[in-house]
Amino acid sequence: MSLAAVTIALRNLLQAAMPPKVEVTTLPLLQAEKFVKLGAQIARVNLLCHQVSPLANVRNISLTRIDSPAIHGPKVPPLNALYLVTVYGTNVPEQAQSTERLLEAVFQAMDQKPMLSAAELGAALPGAAEEISAATARVAAQTLTFVETEGIFSILKSTYHPTLAYQVTVTAD
Repeated sequence: MSLAAVTIALRNLLQAAMPPKVEVTTLPLLQAEKFVKLGAQIARVNLLCHQVSPLANVRNISLTRIDSPAIHGPKVPPLNALYLVTVYGTNVPEQAQSTERLLEAVFQAMDQKPMLSAAELGAALPGAAEEISAATARVAAQTLTFVETEGIFSILKSTYHPTLAYQVTVTAD
């Protein structure tokens, strides 16, 4: 549930930062790209959770006595997630929906919010608010090398569009 809450919270954060008529989606790259290929001239920013792994160096296990009847760990598993934010904008830099301006909006939104609180995650996914009541998510920009970028787009069989990468680390407080 925490991964879904993070995805929704990031999508909402990005949507709030976009100019009018820019859609923020959470589609696989090929699906997001199809909208562009079909001639829909709506600018789009797509948020994709590309890779998830357990956070091995952080143990979110509450300290209990060995002879206690049960060990109660957290409800939120610690994890790292790599999100790709791909921009499908116009080719006219003067327009509010240009690729360059959309990239700037993504940079600003993500830079201004390097941490998602438990309250923000709970608001993003109200049905799981209790489960993620102690979770936080740290958001940090990542640099992808040319080889990594080429590998991602070739594996996903998608054409390249300007893409930013963000590492999100979810832990329980």
